[in-house]
Amino acid sequence: MKRLLLVSLLALAGADAQERGTWLCVGPPDLVEVAGPLCELRASEGWKVQRSNAAPREAIAALPERPAAVLILGDDRLVPAERLPYHGWLAKHPKEFVSDAVFGDLDQDGVPDVPVGRIPGRGRAEIARVVDKIMAWEKRVPSPADLTIPVWSGDPGFGKIGEVMKQVALPFFLSRLRSEAPPWAGFWVQQSDPRSPFCGWPEASAANFNQRISQGSLFSAMIGHGRTDSWWIMTLPDGALRYGAADARALTAAQPAAPHIVFACKCGAFADPQVQCLGEELLFAPGGPVASIAASVDSHPLTNYYGSTALLKELDSSPVDTLGGLWVESIRRAHATREPLKEWLVALLEPFVIGKRNPVKDLKADHLLIYNLLGDPATRVFMPQALEAKVTAADGKWNWSVPKPPGLPAEAKLIVQHRAPLPSFALGLQAGDAEKANAAMDRANAALDFRTVKELGATEDWSGSIAEPGTLRLCVTGGPALLVHAARLKPHP
Repeated sequence: MKRLLLVSLLALAGADAQERGTWLCVGPPDLVEVAGPLCELRASEGWKVQRSNAAPREAIAALPERPAAVLILGDDRLVPAERLPYHGWLAKHPKEFVSDAVFGDLDQDGVPDVPVGRIPGRGRAEIARVVDKIMAWEKRVPSPADLTIPVWSGDPGFGKIGEVMKQVALPFFLSRLRSEAPPWAGFWVQQSDPRSPFCGWPEASAANFNQRISQGSLFSAMIGHGRTDSWWIMTLPDGALRYGAADARALTAAQPAAPHIVFACKCGAFADPQVQCLGEELLFAPGGPVASIAASVDSHPLTNYYGSTALLKELDSSPVDTLGGLWVESIRRAHATREPLKEWLVALLEPFVIGKRNPVKDLKADHLLIYNLLGDPATRVFMPQALEAKVTAADGKWNWSVPKPPGLPAEAKLIVQHRAPLPSFALGLQAGDAEKANAAMDRANAALDFRTVKELGATEDWSGSIAEPGTLRLCVTGGPALLVHAARLKPHP
C-alpha cells in the first residue's frame, strides 16, 4: 500500500513539471510535428516537454537536466537503435542485439536509469495512428475491470523435460500470483495445455485472449516462446498453433487495450528489415495494446521468470504510474533478485535443454537491455489510488466502512467486491468440444477474479459486513482514477 499512498498524495497535491520531470520527444521534424497533440497532452499532465530532431544520445546530452522519459519517433532506418554485444547460447544466435533501452542508461553502468520508448512508424500515418490510440487511452475512465491482469502461459516446450514442467507449471504459476501480487489485483489466466482447466478450446485461444484484453485490464502478458512475427501457443497434430499478425490485426475495438508485455524471444525485434515484429503488429492494431514491451533477441526462461515476478511485486511498492517507469523499476528489481535454488535448478537442466550453461550475470545483463518498449514510456498505467477504509473482525464476520472522500462526484459509486480463497487446480482430461472447454476456462477464471457483492451510490451509507473469508475489495468509481482498499480476510479461528 506504500505505492498507493504516494500516488494518492501526488494526485491530491497536483503533479507539476518538476514532479513529472522532462519528457523528451526525438525524431525527424515531420514525425515530431505529427506528435504535436501528444506533446500538448504531456505538457498538460505536468511534464516538461522537450522536442529534438537530433539522434537520441545527442538529444539527451543537450538537455539542461536529465530526462524522466524519452520517446523516439520513427523506425530503425529513420532513427537507428544501438547495437550491443549479445551473450547468446546457441551457434545460430547473433553476436549483437538491437536496444533502445540503452539510451536510458545515463551513467553507463549497464542498467537503465530512465525509460525509453519508440513508436517505430515508417511515416506520418503510422505515428498518427499510435498517437490517436494514446490520446484515447489517456482520456478513458477506469473501472474495476482495469484491476485485472490477463496472463497467457504458452507451452513450455523442451521435450521430455517440458512434460515434467507441465505437471508443476499450474500450481507454481498460481502460487506466484498468490505470493507476489498485491491483494487488489484480479487475474485472468489462459494456459496452453489442453489438460488445464484454464486452456479453453486450443483453436479459439487467440480469439479468447483478444476478447478478454478488449474488456479492460491493468496490463496483459504472454509468457512462453516467440519469434519475430509470432508467439507459440502449442503444437497440435496438424502443426504449430501461433498467435501472429492476423490475430493482432483482429483487435479492432474502438478503444485500445491496456499495455502488453511479451516475456518471450524476438517479438520486439522492430529493426528486422524482413518482417514486422509481433510487438509492432499489436501496437499498430486499432484496438490493440496502447503499448507493447518485447525482446529483440532470444530471452531466457530464468530472467523472464525474474522479470515477470518483479513486475508483480512492483505494483504494490513503487510510486510510479507510467508504463515506462513501472517497467524500469521492475527490471532493476529483477536484476538485483537472487533465488539460488532456482538458479541451481536451471543450471542443472540447461545442458539437457539448450546444450550449454549460461552465467546468470550475463543473462541478467542482457535482460535489462534486450526488451524494447514500443509506444510512449509516459503512457499512463491506471494504478489504483489508496482509499481510506476500516475493516474489523467480530462475531464471525468482517465489518467494513468507508468514509466518503471529499469532493465526491454525484455519479460516484462504491463497488464492494469479494474473492474467495483461491482453490487448488490440477491438470485433468481434455474437454471434448469447444463449448465445454471454454466454459471450463470461464469457471476456473471466475475463481481468480472478484465478484461484485453490491454497489452503493454517493448518497447511500458506505458500510456493511461480509461473512466469507478471502479478499475484500472496495472500489470507488466515477473519477479519473479508481480509489481502492483491499483486505485479506483470514478464516476465523
